[in-house]
Amino acid sequence: MPKNQLNPANRRGNATSWKCSYLAILGLYASSLSGNDLFDLSLEELLDVKVIVANDRVESERYVFGSVDRIGESEWQRFGARLAFDALENISGIDTHLSVGGTTTLSIRGYADATGSARGKALLYDGIPLNGFAFATDLYGKSFLSSQMLESIEIVKGPISSFYGPDAFHGAILLRPWTSEYETRQTYLSIGTQDDYEAGFRAHYDLGNGIASTTSLDYYHQGEAGPFAPTAEREYDFEIESKSLSQTFQYGEHRLGILLNESSTEDFYDVFQADGYSQTDPAKAILVYYRSTLELENGFTLKPSLWSNESSFELDFFADAQTQIWKDRSRGLKLHLEHEQDRRLVKVGLEYVDMWITDSKSLIGDDYSFAPYDGFSRKISTLFANYTNSFLDEQLDIDLGLRYDHFSNTSANELSPKLGFIYHFDEQNVIKLIAASGYRAPAAGEIAGTNAFIGGSSLDGERLNSYELIHIFSNDKLTLNNTVFTSDWKDAIVIQETPASQAAGLEGEFVNAGRHESYGYELEATYLEDSINTLVFLNASIVRSKDSETGARYELFPETKFALGLRYEGEFWDLSLTNLHKLDRKSSPLAEARQLPDYHSLNLGIRYKADQYSIDLNIDNLLDRTNIEPSIWSIPGGVYQTGAEARLSLRAEF
Repeated sequence: MPKNQLNPANRRGNATSWKCSYLAILGLYASSLSGNDLFDLSLEELLDVKVIVANDRVESERYVFGSVDRIGESEWQRFGARLAFDALENISGIDTHLSVGGTTTLSIRGYADATGSARGKALLYDGIPLNGFAFATDLYGKSFLSSQMLESIEIVKGPISSFYGPDAFHGAILLRPWTSEYETRQTYLSIGTQDDYEAGFRAHYDLGNGIASTTSLDYYHQGEAGPFAPTAEREYDFEIESKSLSQTFQYGEHRLGILLNESSTEDFYDVFQADGYSQTDPAKAILVYYRSTLELENGFTLKPSLWSNESSFELDFFADAQTQIWKDRSRGLKLHLEHEQDRRLVKVGLEYVDMWITDSKSLIGDDYSFAPYDGFSRKISTLFANYTNSFLDEQLDIDLGLRYDHFSNTSANELSPKLGFIYHFDEQNVIKLIAASGYRAPAAGEIAGTNAFIGGSSLDGERLNSYELIHIFSNDKLTLNNTVFTSDWKDAIVIQETPASQAAGLEGEFVNAGRHESYGYELEATYLEDSINTLVFLNASIVRSKDSETGARYELFPETKFALGLRYEGEFWDLSLTNLHKLDRKSSPLAEARQLPDYHSLNLGIRYKADQYSIDLNIDNLLDRTNIEPSIWSIPGGVYQTGAEARLSLRAEF
């Protein structure tokens, strides 16, 4: 729980000092081990990234529709990403935000605000959609999923509703669970100087009769890690506890999986006020799913999947004076049929998702009488088709897609199209010209409202039209990706102060607010000097987003962002340096918001590799800068981040 009055000085300074010394000594002691690293992805593979999120097929980034990024476990281990969404911080055109109860939301190519940063991104686990109906997101619930549960994260920047439906309005995020191609048992232990520790176990083994089992188990704890916040005149605790279990059984091309995770937090920034606190108490989820790939006659492939997902979230805010509770359930079925011949691929599909809210409560004190969207339900019935073919001696690829969605709660019928041209000038140069349109239907919380906002029973859905021009150059040493994009967001669902909300004494009302636009440039460059086993990368973006009618800018998203990194791999030692910069941001959406100082964070990673062990020493914010992030929930002065942290991790295979 929060402290009433704390000294601005770092009360844990001495503890941090001796812990850093202890970790350094322990890391040097590990050098008595020797051997090969079992946990690496080769540097060469980072030059030709393979992704699956664009169309449920493993392909090179050069050949898929749209802008796609992939970051693997071996990469985020180098800069110490602990939770899943930490791994996205260095991607161009993306920004993550500390949200209510310590959760993490993210914005894609601008448009950062309280609700838009959570909505409009399809979140998938092993290809299964996770978003619920209450607030059209599962970013809140999966914010505390450990990165140790995953082998990679892929993200599509821009609408891909033509394939993933209405939640893929701004993009899609695929969490790929950890697995292995051989029998293995692995353990993971870490300890950090901000009272954080983690323990995990992973195993892949053959059960006989062609059945393989994969298990991942993780426990993560963080306590008293928060910064001193001058606006609150105290230090936050930023306490987190997270428990996760993933289990899959594989028989041929048939996979049965389950994901369980539960997390809770204490003493994070509040909403709308600087001196309060918010917390998650708790967030729970149970996902059970089946998916398969069935090879049929005459070149046809059937990919069925079905799932049941149940999640709950309890949020305390306004210093525990108010509580928001929602419980989402969904069941779904996908039947995707593919036919591939030469370079032509035809994909058609049927999908059905049944979503309902089993419980919702909005409390002020102990009054549970306000339950605005309890029992709300929605069924989405879908038809989609996708056609890809090559022309001009396989120099030109054309990608066409169209999706039809019917929403039972509004009787709305919506189309989401896409069109892409991919031209291969030669073996090194590719040009992509992409156009896509995404649709998002209002969530239950936006329709019915909450204890802070009035709902909009007559809300229209949102639509985002996006256009991209992408050039990719690659050879055996260099990959260079240049992207120019623009998007037009119509009927955006936002929170605005209205006469009705003022009369009700609430913070605002969910309304459709005209048109908004975003445009910008992204650069992703990776250079490998294999003679010295060193890779250098630069991810940079310049993004402008604004209200097209008023000219007001979205000033919480960094207009300029770049991450510059170096990675060296030796026989026994690896070294990683990553420098992240974010410029041109305001502290909050408030009228009196100040211009924030530039964000700079230098992260160091050192790994010693042994025969069956690897030991990592990560130091985040090496220069111990006082970095401040924008507050999407209108905290004056912004969100202060923690200072330098050292963390020691041991991975072992047996």
